[in-house]
Amino acid sequence: MKFSLVLVAFLFSTGFATGRKNKNFGGKKGKTTSTAPTTTEPTTTEPTTAEPTTAEPATAEPTTNGIEVLDSGEQADILFMREEEKLARDVYLTLFGTYNHRVFSNIAKAEQKHMNAIETLINTYNLDDPVVSDKVGVFTDRTLQGLYIDLVTEGSKSLLDALMVGALIEEIDIKDLEEAIVDSDQSDIDLVYDNLLEGSYNHLRAFVRSIERQGAQYTAQLLTQEEVDEILNN
Repeated sequence: MKFSLVLVAFLFSTGFATGRKNKNFGGKKGKTTSTAPTTTEPTTTEPTTAEPTTAEPATAEPTTNGIEVLDSGEQADILFMREEEKLARDVYLTLFGTYNHRVFSNIAKAEQKHMNAIETLINTYNLDDPVVSDKVGVFTDRTLQGLYIDLVTEGSKSLLDALMVGALIEEIDIKDLEEAIVDSDQSDIDLVYDNLLEGSYNHLRAFVRSIERQGAQYTAQLLTQEEVDEILNN
């Protein structure tokens, strides 16, 4: 489970509203401890003799029909990303139905392409697709299922709230994709993630432009303000 999704789900469960978060949540304060002085008893050591060792031959990662086997973390990232992209698509389709704002329909189409790209990885590595139903609002992952409801509920308050939800989703995607890239050792997976990351950058910019057209100023909701500013200014 991605930490960013767990964090957002927790914030919604505790009354969090998009655009109005407390910037100081989650921080840890360092603590100091004092220790009593200790005295060390003198010790004597018996001479030791090293046991002979034999080096084990190095082994390569196993492959299946020429396809390298992924570790559990890489597999989990692919499967989670598949439903996370569906979450974005489904929320945007639902909010488009409410407000008929083209930014939601345009980005929903892009999210479908993101879903397709992840599906290609699932097929390449013979993984079980978690998207067992393409119906809007249906998820295998329970956290995503609950988050879909929370995001749609928040977005239903007003068009501005809906746009803020869209920007939040893109910040979540950006954070999770950046972490998945670090965790992946496969060039083909990294290429897909890089392309999705560039798309999420563009989506965040589009939502922020729409927010500003509503007369509001956008502040970061999950990423740092410096990270968001760098994305918006590039």
